[in-house]
Amino acid sequence: MPYTPESFTRELRKAWGGNLVAAVIYGSGATDEFDPKRSDYNLLLVVRDPIKAGGPATSVLFKRWSSEGNPTPLVMTADFMRRSADVFPVEWLDIRERHRVIHGKDPVASMKVGGANYRLELERELKTNLLRLQGKYRMVAGQKAEVRELITMSSSTFLALFRSFLRLLGVKPLPARGRTADALARRLGFDPSAFGYAVRLRLGDRDAAKADPEPWMGKYMRSIMEVISKIENTNRRITS
Repeated sequence: MPYTPESFTRELRKAWGGNLVAAVIYGSGATDEFDPKRSDYNLLLVVRDPIKAGGPATSVLFKRWSSEGNPTPLVMTADFMRRSADVFPVEWLDIRERHRVIHGKDPVASMKVGGANYRLELERELKTNLLRLQGKYRMVAGQKAEVRELITMSSSTFLALFRSFLRLLGVKPLPARGRTADALARRLGFDPSAFGYAVRLRLGDRDAAKADPEPWMGKYMRSIMEVISKIENTNRRITS
């Protein structure tokens, strides 16, 4: 049987004993947006000593967890979490808003996150991922199946960043992933249709799968560039 976050955590408790302080599912796995066919589980593991959270037994567990399609868990101390809040404000606010504790006490709910670094990190992440997308597209341009896959796989990252932009704009409650691009477009004034195409591809829509992805890729990248130009001129900051 594949691991669940709970069964994986039970095995870690056997291997790590009292070194494991808390285990937290974050992202879609902690919400009703989770889709067993398309989603994976993100885990945050809080430990007393990260150096001791290793060894052959851990390697076996982590390799199996990753082989089942899950990202490598984040492993850190509670103190490291607190000291990284100003460096990774986008990620920590996402985790704080969408998480579920499966072992120990909640290490995230009381974190203080925000400040000017939020906008800066969000801009950097948008630009970094756009450059990465453009580089990958140059490798697969003209190969329709690969272009569709690139749009599908990268859209999750950009929709998460768009959601973070909505948070910066003070939008509450934040929309579900499938409605994020439309919600941001209404506020910024860009064409979100390429993200609708990406969502349809992800859901297995036949018409989307038959369409030529090349024009959609152009619209997709242009819409991201428009969002980046908007955040460059945003002076908002988050206080938390």
